[in-house]
Amino acid sequence: RTTDGGLNWIRQQNPAFGYRSLFFLNQDTGWYSNDNKLYRTLNGGTNWSLQYTFPQQINDIYFFNNVRGVISSGFNFYTTNGGVNWTQSNIGGIQLSFANDSVGWASNNISQIAKTTNGGVFWFLQNVPIERAACIFAVDTLKVWAGQWGIIHTIDGGGPITKITQTGMEVPLNYLLHQNYPNPFNPTTTINYELRTAGFISINIYEITGKLIKILERGYKREGNYATNFSGEGLSSGIYYYSLYVDGVLMDTKKAILLK
Repeated sequence: RTTDGGLNWIRQQNPAFGYRSLFFLNQDTGWYSNDNKLYRTLNGGTNWSLQYTFPQQINDIYFFNNVRGVISSGFNFYTTNGGVNWTQSNIGGIQLSFANDSVGWASNNISQIAKTTNGGVFWFLQNVPIERAACIFAVDTLKVWAGQWGIIHTIDGGGPITKITQTGMEVPLNYLLHQNYPNPFNPTTTINYELRTAGFISINIYEITGKLIKILERGYKREGNYATNFSGEGLSSGIYYYSLYVDGVLMDTKKAILLK
């Protein structure tokens, strides 16, 4: 640890070896990973305590504040209580970079980058024109740099989601998930979505914790505009998320508010 800009360093307690990632929220509170174990300090690194053990190796750590944070470890995980408990997200990554408390990206070791617009609760994939993108850095919500054996960047947040055809051509999917109406709602609301190409779709409803509670629609659909109704009967007031999957890939997620 240094307190004079790096001129002098003080050795800290070393509870384990093999450090992979280090993140400090302020001068006192920080986290570091050792293999699949997450350690936390509340006194600037003088003392560390084991906080959580993940099923796989931890790749990166990011905290928005004292309670909300994201971990990349096989799958991405998020916490809403400072790291005491963690919930698995739908996609994994190597390195994390966030532009604000909601929008961020996770690099992957294949030609894909995952993006979130709700602070790491849900992620969707963006294809990239290089084989691997292990490192990533977001300047803001539009400008992002990534790379490993080559460097790429975007000035529109990654652009439309694309898929790679068998001929190697990239084709825009243009699957659009609209905001439900009305919102807030009681007891029912309508969800509209557009399919520019045919595919096997699923409209899933999740609690704020990420738990799947209902599948509104599931099956093969031709291109066109569709609508489905979400009923809040039997559910408690609160925030729910609805997601559009096409051919098993998460396309988009939006928030619906049930007020009774």
